[in-house]
Amino acid sequence: MDVKIFSRKGAEKDERAKVIETSQQGRLEKNLNDEIRILQDERLKRLCALLQGEKLLADLHDEKTNKRLLVKARNSIVRSCRASQPTT
Repeated sequence: MDVKIFSRKGAEKDERAKVIETSQQGRLEKNLNDEIRILQDERLKRLCALLQGEKLLADLHDEKTNKRLLVKARNSIVRSCRASQPTT
């Protein structure tokens, strides 16, 4: 059941309105985190497809977070995404 609570600006919200607002905020945060995870997974898949069969001279890191995306192996050739999942 989707219920929208409208209240005047500056008016006190009752307990029911606060509970609904909190649950909506939690649902929105979960959706945002899921979308971010999906985009990161897709980015890694594309990187692996682009670099498959290529030699890595060093580990590949995310510019912003510095998380390791691809790990340089002994033979330095990217074979598949599964073998090179991101690590922190």
